[in-house]
Amino acid sequence: MTYRIPPAPLKITSIPLERSSSVFLKLVCKTHGFYPDELQLSWFVNGSEIATGISTDVQPSEQGLFQVSSSMEEKSAVQPGTVYTCQVSHPSLQTPAISNYIFTSPENANHLPWWLYASIGTGAFLLLLPISILILCRCCIFKGREITPVETDVQEMQLMQRPASEGMAYATLDFNNSRKCPDPQRKQKTTQPHAAPRVQARNTEITYATTRFK
Repeated sequence: MTYRIPPAPLKITSIPLERSSSVFLKLVCKTHGFYPDELQLSWFVNGSEIATGISTDVQPSEQGLFQVSSSMEEKSAVQPGTVYTCQVSHPSLQTPAISNYIFTSPENANHLPWWLYASIGTGAFLLLLPISILILCRCCIFKGREITPVETDVQEMQLMQRPASEGMAYATLDFNNSRKCPDPQRKQKTTQPHAAPRVQARNTEITYATTRFK
């Protein structure tokens, strides 16, 4: 009696490549734990079978079972959205087992889809928008407070507009001791009666000078 053990589910991974490599894309399809070793593995791209650039190796594993590893290389540029399929046929399987791989970028096949990055960026923008508006509003309020006139400036303007005659006082002069330069016209003025100073009722702080001529 012949035992038949089906292979484990297929797994496709992308192999990182160096920038100087001539290979644009390299994929590896693996499975294990099957018996017997009568296994056929095929590669397809968008439903069409790939005939070149494939390397398949079947090796024994523990407990007398087998494992297989198959690699596929693409040397030409691949368009995003291209579908690669690894298909395995085995006597223990009624229908072939398949595993699909969708190409997204030349650097790493495991990158997240573009719509996920777009959603993350939109969410971050909506989160930062209210904070930015709040900061701008506070800046406008502080700017408006700075242009408000200060009370000291108003007081200085009121002092500048006050009448110049308010609080003014005249000094009293005495020419008794001034004998250095006698003036003949001063003797004639001594014969004239002394005029009484005018008194203004408005401002009692004004004092007129009294001149005595000897």
